[in-house]
Amino acid sequence: MKEGLEPHSVKELWLMASPRSNRAVDVTATFDRKIAALRQHKSQVGHEGDLEERLRGWFSANAQAAGSKTGAWPSCSR
Repeated sequence: MKEGLEPHSVKELWLMASPRSNRAVDVTATFDRKIAALRQHKSQVGHEGDLEERLRGWFSANAQAAGSKTGAWPSCSR
């Protein structure tokens, strides 16, 4: 290679909201921190007045699809 670097292969690749999801992570305990962190990205989500409501709905739907009654982070496939 021109830069003197060798090609690199990864062992795992985690994707969010894949149609072939096989993993979900419960984020109930950290949900409020996630919302607070997202709100710091004002240029991306500052106009989203219903951000928390939409994410709660999204997480609840993912939790239900994963068979959980708590709030699951959108399922990942790897």
